[in-house]
Amino acid sequence: MKSKKIISSFLLILISVAWGGSFVAQSKGGDLVGPFTFGFFRFLVAGIAILPIIAFLDSREKKNDKPKPDYSTKELIRDGFVCGFFLAGTSAFQQLGLFAGTPSGKAGFLTSCNVIFVPIICLFFKEKIKWNVWLSIVVTVCGLYLLCVNDGFSVQMSDMLVLICSVMNAARIIAVDRFKHKTDIIKLACVQFFSASLFLTVPMAISEMRDFSQWCASINQSALWMSLLYAGVVAGTFAFTVQNVAQKYVDPTVSSLLMSTESVFAVLAGWLIVGDKLTVKELLGCAIIFVALIIAQLPNKKRTESVA
Repeated sequence: MKSKKIISSFLLILISVAWGGSFVAQSKGGDLVGPFTFGFFRFLVAGIAILPIIAFLDSREKKNDKPKPDYSTKELIRDGFVCGFFLAGTSAFQQLGLFAGTPSGKAGFLTSCNVIFVPIICLFFKEKIKWNVWLSIVVTVCGLYLLCVNDGFSVQMSDMLVLICSVMNAARIIAVDRFKHKTDIIKLACVQFFSASLFLTVPMAISEMRDFSQWCASINQSALWMSLLYAGVVAGTFAFTVQNVAQKYVDPTVSSLLMSTESVFAVLAGWLIVGDKLTVKELLGCAIIFVALIIAQLPNKKRTESVA
């Protein structure tokens, strides 16, 4: 069991590397075709890529004569569409922020703030919040000030878009958490991917397909599809599947902390691959936010109904 924990911890760090690198892929791919088109194809690719995994798992369950889980297809589709709506919103605002100028490294840290927004949203469901989460929120505000507020107390619109993305992602995490116990989590992910792609069709058609011939030419680029395959298959289907397997053997608090390193790898990827540069002030903001993420994951000795 100890070896499984070590291997699973390594796998969680590995998918954090994949997620961190996806910010560069999203930034480069979004610049080629536009934020909505990239998100549409990204989730379409992820949905198609997860189908063989579902087929394999279904055949194995059938071979082992395992009883089918008690859930309806109607509930699966409904819950998947709810998660897909928030996933589409997460992708749209994140891509818009990257497209508008937020560096991939900074976007990674701002997106990681979902670990702070999750408990805040849970307040609306009358759930108690741990003391360390409140402390992490205060620390995060300090970090965001250094990271996002320029001289003269101005905030870039692109950074605000990524923060909205973080809120949408927090809502998606809560939705998945509420649905995962009554459905097949892998099939839920599949519906989530396809529905997110569907939701992005309308803004894509309105804002990026006006010149259809030019749009067709823009998607016929090898560099775009390299970014899409990475974001859709590696950081999408592969990372999601590995996450579900690895979390079975790692304490939830530890796994959340390991996966929060995504923001660190986003900065490293932006620096190494595309030469993103952050000022000393912005780097200090990143460091403070990372400390806040750690504080938010501190274990609570008292057993309560707290969430975070």
